[in-house]
Amino acid sequence: MAQSKIVATYFDGSPLACRHGGFGTRRRHFAGADFGNPFLLKTRRAAQLLLALSVVGLGAGMDLRAVAAAGAHGLVYTLTGITVCLTLGSLLARRLRVPRLTGALITIGTAICGGSAIAAVVPVLRPKEHETSVALATVFC
Repeated sequence: MAQSKIVATYFDGSPLACRHGGFGTRRRHFAGADFGNPFLLKTRRAAQLLLALSVVGLGAGMDLRAVAAAGAHGLVYTLTGITVCLTLGSLLARRLRVPRLTGALITIGTAICGGSAIAAVVPVLRPKEHETSVALATVFC
């Protein structure tokens, strides 16, 4: 117990840091969080391009005959599952007062395929950057 207090005090100034999420305040300095992103525009463009390419890459590696054969057997279950998930997700988002686009992204990501589905609908829905980040974090975590 004494060691964790010493380590936590050294990094964070709080003896409870190890028990509640780690060494947050000092770690931010090393990650550049206090200084901002000097390449913000380039990072945004690269992220959009990489997301689109990853979605295309996922589909490019699939055998279409195998997908069609497997899909024919489970089509009814798949459509039912997606419909129920989209309906419940929309109702829960409304009930929990989640912002409309954030709720839609989370619901679509949960119902379909996670981050790939979110990446696919971002150009259509045009959410703000933080809405996309919240949706991705929610679906992945």
